[in-house]
Amino acid sequence: MKKIGSVCIGMLFIIGLCMIIFMPMGKALVWVTPMKMLAEGNITGSGFCKVEKAIILRNDGNDSVFVSLNATEIDVIFEENIVELKAGERKIIHPIVVVREGRHEGTISITGYEEDIETEGVGSHVVSSMSITVTSIGTRISSSAEFAISESDIIILFIALGGAAGVAVVFIMLKKKRSVVSMIRRKTRCPSCHEMVTISGSPGDVVKVTCQKCGNKGRVAFPKSTSSKRVSMKAGGSEELYYCN
Repeated sequence: MKKIGSVCIGMLFIIGLCMIIFMPMGKALVWVTPMKMLAEGNITGSGFCKVEKAIILRNDGNDSVFVSLNATEIDVIFEENIVELKAGERKIIHPIVVVREGRHEGTISITGYEEDIETEGVGSHVVSSMSITVTSIGTRISSSAEFAISESDIIILFIALGGAAGVAVVFIMLKKKRSVVSMIRRKTRCPSCHEMVTISGSPGDVVKVTCQKCGNKGRVAFPKSTSSKRVSMKAGGSEELYYCN
C-alpha cells in the first residue's frame, strides 16, 4: 500500500510539473466592468441627447496591453479609441452614448493586444476579446417641457427692453419740455395798493394770487392765447376772480 501511495504521489507531482512547464502563462489579463450598459435620456427638438457613462478597464497581467474600443449599431463617442494599460493598472474611461428617440441596442467591442494595434498583422497578438451590451432609451419630452430661452432670445429681450426704456425717456423729456414751454410769466398791478404782482401759469389756467404788500387775495385767469403780454386784476373783495387782458 505504501508503494502504491508513493507511486500516486509521484505521478501527481509529474503531472503538476508538466502543467507548470507547458501551460502558457498569461502576459496580459484584461477585465472589463460593466458587461451591460443602459443609457437613458430626454429627447428635445435636436432629435438626440448625449449621456456619459463609465467603463472600468483592469490589467491583471505582467505586461502592458493596448485596448481597442469600437461601437457597432449604436453611436458612442470615445475620448480615445486605443488605451494603454500597464501591468496591474486600472483605468476608468467615460464614453458618451448618443441616445436617440426610442429603444436601441448595440455593442462596444473591447480587444486587448500585446503590442500597439497599429502593428496588427506584423506581430500583434490578441490576448483578450470581450464586449459590452449597450441599450439606449430616448424619451421625447412635450413641447412645453422643452421650452427654453436661448442666448439669442435673451439678447433680443434686452434690446427690446432697452428700446422701450429709450422711448419712455424721450416721451418724458418731450412732455417736460412741452410743460416748460407752455409755462408763462405775467405781471399785473394789485387793484387795492397798486403793487406789481408777478404770476406764472399756463394758458387757460386760473391761479390764486395774494398781494405781498396788502394781503389782498384774488384769482387770475390766464387767456388761452399767449399773445397777451399783461394781465390785470379788478378791484374787489377777497377771492374775487380777476381776468387777464
